[in-house]
Amino acid sequence: MIVVIAASGSSQAVEVQFLQRLRRELRKSGPAGAGFIRAVNGLYYSVSPKLVWQMRKYPGLKWAIRDVLVKPSVGIIDRTRKISGFKPDGTNGAIFAAMLASLGIAGMLASPILLCLVMMRWAVFALSSEQEVGDGR
Repeated sequence: MIVVIAASGSSQAVEVQFLQRLRRELRKSGPAGAGFIRAVNGLYYSVSPKLVWQMRKYPGLKWAIRDVLVKPSVGIIDRTRKISGFKPDGTNGAIFAAMLASLGIAGMLASPILLCLVMMRWAVFALSSEQEVGDGR
């Protein structure tokens, strides 16, 4: 969650709370959900410390990642949860995990496009005349 916390500005942000709750629920949902969380954590924590370091170094990158990756991803995950019928008690956990895995693969395939969008958003921040850190643009 360190990228999401850094991008959102607080461990209490709605996006952080949503993803933490979802992670707990998926872990409890059965072998498919727990396996999915293990796989995601392995990939996520291998990349996220370096990304957070860059976000601290370049504040505009923080807002770009929040606007282009975090907020849209949370919205897509929430819609996928609803479509799959996943419930906190683990109902449809395997279906939800499979749908999230498919979205993850699609995200990796789209990563060059997403990188371009992050860079464009970051450039807009950097070129704006008001570069206040934390202005939420």
